Amino acid sequence: MKLCTYYYRQLADKSPQNPKLTALILYTRDILVGKHIDNKGDEFFANLLRAYIEKRKRADRGKGMQGYKYAPDLYEFSHIIEMSSSGTFSFAGDFLPLPEARHLK
Repeated sequence: MKLCTYYYRQLADKSPQNPKLTALILYTRDILVGKHIDNKGDEFFANLLRAYIEKRKRADRGKGMQGYKYAPDLYEFSHIIEMSSSGTFSFAGDFLPLPEARHLK
């Protein structure tokens, strides 16, 4: 935990220089103290964040998201959006790491 606290402080020192980091730092702090645990919304956000990080890693290597196993709640979320409006799903897919429409059940 000391190492986590050290990294949190390092990020917090940079936060005023980059306001975009502020929300991420606050979320990280809350995770470190155990706030975001038994809530379905927090689980969804964590799964979305995992998919986003994986997408960025793969993009850095010049790879796509083929073979990535999305969490069930991301499939459910994607399916609901796609069934509501394919245009909305396409728009959301530009910003969020969502499975392709052809992979939804």
